[in-house]
Amino acid sequence: MQHVRRDGVAVLSMSGAARNALSSALRRDLNTELNNAIGDPDCIAIVLRGGPAGFSAGINLVEYDKPLEHPWVDALCALIEDSPKPVVAALHGVALGAGFALALAAHARVAHSGTRFAFPDIRLGLVPYGGTTQRLPRLAGAQAALQIMATGRSFHATSDLLRLVLTRVVDSDPIDEACQVARTLARSGRWQRTCDVETGFADPETYFKSLAVMADQLKDPLSAEAGIVQCVEAALLLPMDQGIEFEKSIFQSCLTSTKFRCARHAFVAERRVANVWGIQPELGADIRDVVVTGAASALVDVSVMGLDIDWHVSLKPNNPRHAMMIRERIAKLYDSAVSRKRIAPKAREERMSRLYTDPKHLVQNSQHIVFGMDVASLDTADGGILVGTEHSEDLVHLHAEGVQIWARIYAPAHSSQLIEIAASDVADPGQLAAVVGALARSGKTIVRTSPTPGLIGRNLESALWTAALCLTKSGADPFEVDAVARRLGFTFGPFEQLDNQGLANVARQMLLVAETRETSVPRGFGLLERLSVAGESGRRKGVGFYRYDENGAIPRTDLGRVLAEWRADRSVEKMNLSKTDLQKALHAAVINEAARLLSEGAVTRASDMDVILFKGLGYDRAMGGLLIQADLQGIFPLLQIMKRLRGIAPELWTPHAMIEDMFKNGQGFYGRAT
Repeated sequence: MQHVRRDGVAVLSMSGAARNALSSALRRDLNTELNNAIGDPDCIAIVLRGGPAGFSAGINLVEYDKPLEHPWVDALCALIEDSPKPVVAALHGVALGAGFALALAAHARVAHSGTRFAFPDIRLGLVPYGGTTQRLPRLAGAQAALQIMATGRSFHATSDLLRLVLTRVVDSDPIDEACQVARTLARSGRWQRTCDVETGFADPETYFKSLAVMADQLKDPLSAEAGIVQCVEAALLLPMDQGIEFEKSIFQSCLTSTKFRCARHAFVAERRVANVWGIQPELGADIRDVVVTGAASALVDVSVMGLDIDWHVSLKPNNPRHAMMIRERIAKLYDSAVSRKRIAPKAREERMSRLYTDPKHLVQNSQHIVFGMDVASLDTADGGILVGTEHSEDLVHLHAEGVQIWARIYAPAHSSQLIEIAASDVADPGQLAAVVGALARSGKTIVRTSPTPGLIGRNLESALWTAALCLTKSGADPFEVDAVARRLGFTFGPFEQLDNQGLANVARQMLLVAETRETSVPRGFGLLERLSVAGESGRRKGVGFYRYDENGAIPRTDLGRVLAEWRADRSVEKMNLSKTDLQKALHAAVINEAARLLSEGAVTRASDMDVILFKGLGYDRAMGGLLIQADLQGIFPLLQIMKRLRGIAPELWTPHAMIEDMFKNGQGFYGRAT
């Protein structure tokens, strides 16, 4: 925190970590400096500004893991608003959440035109706080206030929604203008506290109409969005102090809600994986030349991903004659992107100029990375760093001569959000750092795991799929299983996932996993084989467990016959599932597998698996992940259903020792269970 004087104006510069987050230490310093300036007889006005990273990105979520420390945002806002000397906020960069709240409490706001304003709190299941829900409607009216607070979107200073909020918008550093505004207010002896502003209340009929429109759109009367509507209504109906107390009560109820706990968990989990463990960035060269090799069908997505992030991509398909065909397919994808105005024609040409139909342009032994979609085709003699990737069956075995680094680039590679990466104990640290650095340019989340067969995602999804097949074998309706999986949090149920992956591909993967674990043929394999042999192998064929047309997936009415023949096989113990909670059965299978992976050291943190679930496997991020859900719902009911179902598939539902220990000790994956 810096405090300098400019012609009688105290300029207080906040400076904190992580985009100037309002940590407890920074809040204490700000409280001290504000009081010092207020008490200084030589100070006529105060300007509050941020550091190089911007005004402030608000509160760091980790603070919510413990009781909120004094001074909280509401106290600082009250101190600013009630100051006997005018306080002006000089805004640049970002003013988010609590940072925006401080600015609203000031007596004037001068912003650089590029400043972004937002209340992202709603995305975490929180209402904005610090008196925000009372001050913003007073300045801007209900419609603008609701649009800013209830969407969580960011708005630039030039947005019409902020027209009544900002005093001045400038194209240069706002500090000079802010100091001038502060002096003018001080010399006039007149300035208005935000709590006394009623510009936004000028048209009560329109105000209430905006509230009614928003209320009609609400799906959950207990949601944070509903809380915002109630607070904005209170702003017009209640005195300011009562409105702030009402806001506090809504905020506190949100803090204890399951939705916020899940959102906070997801945020913290993503932050933890952001710094990939075991990587020494300083050892890795900045490599942008890559070779993509393997079967032609697997090369397009990864090549497009690479071209989009400034790689020089050389195609090396198993059949060299396919190189031009792949180039033409990539060109058509970019042509389509241009026609839809997603990229400019110039960007299309620039990207295509970095695509080569063979690696001959690479200097012998020059630094480059070879991504093997088909590990058997990797050429270890050209000096490249070899990476076995997602499309290779060797990703399950994790063995190929010369390959020490493995990656699953989740499909579709050009648009997915996740990469899993693993390396053997003898992998070169510099090579690993270079690969991670190259992949990090994609902006995807990178989760480092140990080199366990199939990595983490394959094992978690296999547990879900096998559980669904086993339940269906014992009489469950596959479409009901999909429905409960969607209620559990998955975008697609397991049978629709199987269709999307291709039943033959999944069957082959399950056999490979069983082989590496030295277990018997997976239960459910026979059904996948039956459908595949009949040419009904999934979405690409137009039929699998579902039929597919231009409207999407349609449950098959003729699936019953195939299921009846399959169920006649007595290799799986049958069970009456009428009293079985299918949702808990699927949940139990996945967390049992998660416990195995965690106990064997395949993954460092439980939270990494939740990130893989919602970043790569189609789980709802707002629900945080299946592991945090297990903690919130309790381990005991999941343990009960495991014991009930282990006769169907012992390898799937026999409770892992870690699960048993959690229950005995009242623990969960993240500490004390609820």
